[in-house]
Amino acid sequence: ILIVDDAPTNRKMVRRILCDTFQLIHEAENGQRAVDMYQQAQKEGQPYHIVMMDLLMPVMNGLDATKRIRELETRSIESNENVGDTSSSSSSSQHHADELTQEGGRFRSLIVGITGNAEGNDHDAFVKAGVDSVLMKPVRMETIMTYISNHFQSLPE
Repeated sequence: ILIVDDAPTNRKMVRRILCDTFQLIHEAENGQRAVDMYQQAQKEGQPYHIVMMDLLMPVMNGLDATKRIRELETRSIESNENVGDTSSSSSSSQHHADELTQEGGRFRSLIVGITGNAEGNDHDAFVKAGVDSVLMKPVRMETIMTYISNHFQSLPE
C-alpha cells in the first residue's frame, strides 16, 4: 500500500487504520514522490496494490499523480504485450497481484482518492483523473476496510 498525503498526521492516521491488516505500507509526502515510488516498485515487479491518494499537495497534486500512475500502468501493459507472453515469470507476489486487480488481464492498482472537500467537483475531478473511488476526510477505519475488502476477493498483504 502507498499512502500519499502532504500532512504527516493524515498519513499516520491512515497507516494506523491499515497496519493491522497490511504488512507493507509506504508513504509519500507529495504526488511526484508517489509517482517516483510507484515507478520504482513497478520496475522491481512489486507494484502497489492500493494507493491512497490525497488531492491537494505541493509539488504535484493527487489528480496529476493519479494520471501519471495510470500512464505508467498503460505503458507497462503495452510493453508487456510487445514482448509477448510474460506469464512465465513465477513471482508469487506478481501472481497474487494479478489475481487482485486486473484490467484486460494486466495488473492495475486500486487508487482511492481522499479529499476534505464535500463538493462534487473534487469527486468528479478525481474520477476523471482515474481513481477507482473517492473517500471523504476524516477517513474512518470501517469505510476504508469495507471499501478495500469489497474490491478484493483476498486482501493483499
